[in-house]
Amino acid sequence: MERLYEVYRNENNIVQRSTIESIPEKYNIGKRPLSNLLGWGELTFSRYCDGDMPTKQYSDVLQKIYDNPAYYLEILKEHKDRISDIAYHKSKAAAEKLLLPDTKLELAAEYLIAVCQDITHLALQKALYYTQGFYFSFFGSYIFAEECEAWRHGPVYRAIYEKYKSYRFDTIENVPKAHDEAL
Repeated sequence: MERLYEVYRNENNIVQRSTIESIPEKYNIGKRPLSNLLGWGELTFSRYCDGDMPTKQYSDVLQKIYDNPAYYLEILKEHKDRISDIAYHKSKAAAEKLLLPDTKLELAAEYLIAVCQDITHLALQKALYYTQGFYFSFFGSYIFAEECEAWRHGPVYRAIYEKYKSYRFDTIENVPKAHDEAL
């Protein structure tokens, strides 16, 4: 039966059970508080963890929450009155930690996006490449640990490419940063 459900989920773009089960740990929140936060019945999320099939609407919400910590943080802040203060603060800290840049490269990319009014994905890659080059020429060491790759249209840092590739040739804007409040 589980194999049949897995095939059905894949063919109908329904969130996988393993993804559902990992959400509470990812955001440091219990199953019941998560159900309450989402405005669902108190046991709804638990049923999905136990193998029940979510509707397409609920599935899309769960997948978006899993994929996008900024979206989860919006829901958490908007509906914090539905859960205890302790659950709210624990989950908020976990979500904000996921949004913090992991590397100097990501931090530099976020800085360039914030400072430059109309930077595209391609221009961002080149700016990061030049930053690496200038830093090396002045200090004799590299600022970014990540390797830059030579692609057809110029230098590419793969992690940055993956993060911002959806912008294609458009200006990168409205990038959520959880750590802005702390600055």
